[in-house]
Amino acid sequence: MKVKVVHQKSQAVLVEYSLEGMLERVVVPLNVVTMLGDKAAECDVDELLRGIPFGIQWANYLSMDEVTPERMQNVLRNNGIWTAEDAERNPRAVFGAIQQAYSTSLADVLKAAKTARKEK
Repeated sequence: MKVKVVHQKSQAVLVEYSLEGMLERVVVPLNVVTMLGDKAAECDVDELLRGIPFGIQWANYLSMDEVTPERMQNVLRNNGIWTAEDAERNPRAVFGAIQQAYSTSLADVLKAAKTARKEK
């Protein structure tokens, strides 16, 4: 699988790859990576799955259960988006509604980071 080399230190390499639409980073041994160019490389998927995960698995700490189709509809309507024409005429309001519906405050992210650090 094609990977991007993010950092190399001695015989360890931090690589970035996408698997099933999810962007991941893992540390793997240098000898399992085939360099293709400056930052481009290849690595066997099994080796990537055995790698040491890098970063916080944010999905384990942040909940977005409150964003349902009904909530999205309500937020759109509260922002004046009732028809297709409304959405086409005012994409900024649509974007604002999406941000409002999916808003996760900075405090929530920092709390998740603190929880993750404690579990480490």
